[in-house]
Amino acid sequence: WCVSIHGSSTLFARLLLPHRPLGCTTQYPTLSVRLYRPASWANTEPRRSSSYWDDEHTNAHAFSIMQVISLALLLGCAQASTWSHQAASSIANGTANSHVEGTYTAAYIEHEATSPCGNGVCGKQTLAANAAAYIGYAEEAASEGAGIIVFPEYGLTGFSSYPKSSWISGGYTETIPDPVEESVVPCDDTTGDFDDAPSVVTLSCAARDTGIAIVANLVELADSNIYNCDVAFDEKGFFLAKYRKMNLWGESNMDAPTECTLSTFTALTSTVEGGVTFGLITCADLIYEFPTVDLISSGVVHFVVPVAWDDSMAQMQVMGWAQGFSLAHGVNVVVSNHRTATESGSGAWSSGSTQSYVFAPSNRGDAKVMLAELPLAPAASATTGATAASA
Repeated sequence: WCVSIHGSSTLFARLLLPHRPLGCTTQYPTLSVRLYRPASWANTEPRRSSSYWDDEHTNAHAFSIMQVISLALLLGCAQASTWSHQAASSIANGTANSHVEGTYTAAYIEHEATSPCGNGVCGKQTLAANAAAYIGYAEEAASEGAGIIVFPEYGLTGFSSYPKSSWISGGYTETIPDPVEESVVPCDDTTGDFDDAPSVVTLSCAARDTGIAIVANLVELADSNIYNCDVAFDEKGFFLAKYRKMNLWGESNMDAPTECTLSTFTALTSTVEGGVTFGLITCADLIYEFPTVDLISSGVVHFVVPVAWDDSMAQMQVMGWAQGFSLAHGVNVVVSNHRTATESGSGAWSSGSTQSYVFAPSNRGDAKVMLAELPLAPAASATTGATAASA
């Protein structure tokens, strides 16, 4: 029932899946976060986890108690984690998914968004400066053999609690066309469709020029709404997918989509026959039933996840949740976290097995491209495999 990974979390909270959001609106999970949420906050907006324990109604010792509980879970479950990994390896060497062989290499980086004007407002310059940094990361990842690189949530824009109007007037939003069935390469586009999406054009050029698929996060302006939005490009620069984050977390200035949309894309066709199909989700989506379980039900076994995940709560470390999700469902997960003083924790997991990771919140400005070799067919995990074996 448990998973431990360099900071740990608990798998039981992921196995007992939260209810499906009504109409795909943002709601709290039925377990984990809501379990420790003071009753006085029942009808308030979500908060970033760093402020959870600052509320005047919260017992001053609650955080310390949860740290002790989390540490006990970590120690008590370490051996169980080892057993589950051994079981997963055993399954991998058996018949599970043996019809597909081979691997691909994924890259991720904990980049911290920086502004060329300090605390001033210069959205266009900020987007351009961080996109330029992304080009360098993509070149490095490609030179080391990666087929895809995942960038963090808010990695181009930075995170701000400023109102929606400030995001728009400050130039931090972009108008992003929907991907079309006959995919286009924004880098080569002459129609003007991407004139208001300069970062999309830059990322498309970077993917085409380096030969690596790219996943990044932007803030999209559509009519009067702004969305936390992921975009994906294949290794030829084709614009393949756009995903608006469903489960917002402390993002009162962002709008939640009103439609329940799954987002997938197929890349790496240059190196893998038929390519690899990835499911695209963002940050807190990882702990909700939609869209994650729906993607798994549709056959997706490779997930790319930009996050800006606070690490100040011991029982809410993103690496533990990602590993638990990977183990529980027998899938590959690549997480890229936004690096700040309170945000770190990225990695890649296959059926719960850690392929690589980084956790260094104090090392701001020390971004490093990380690589992980992942199987084209993840082994059924100890959790999912037992069911499959008995079926």
